[in-house]
Amino acid sequence: MFRALLAAGLGDSVDSLIHQAWMKFDPAHAAQMMTTLGSSGMNVEEFKLQLSRGIVEPHLGTMLPLTATPTQAQMVLALTFAEEGTMPPHVREVLRKAAGGPASRAFPAALHVDT
Repeated sequence: MFRALLAAGLGDSVDSLIHQAWMKFDPAHAAQMMTTLGSSGMNVEEFKLQLSRGIVEPHLGTMLPLTATPTQAQMVLALTFAEEGTMPPHVREVLRKAAGGPASRAFPAALHVDT
């Protein structure tokens, strides 16, 4: 059924939902969800309406590597988790690293994150 929905081409936002649901059974779909999220143009406000936190959270370690230069999709995912409920420790570390460490008060301009 998931393959048929993806083949129907319902749009990136729907594809993101499908990959999240599929992640429950096949963790390889985490990477596909991140690719879809990156190409969708969704922002935090739009993505928070679609996030299946309980399905995605166990995969955050692989979806959000600790890097000083996260992708747009990684920033959207991390900021969505940060905005919604309790922030997982891994998300806090990802955002700190992206901002330049614990002493920083803003994200680097290259990440295009308004504060």
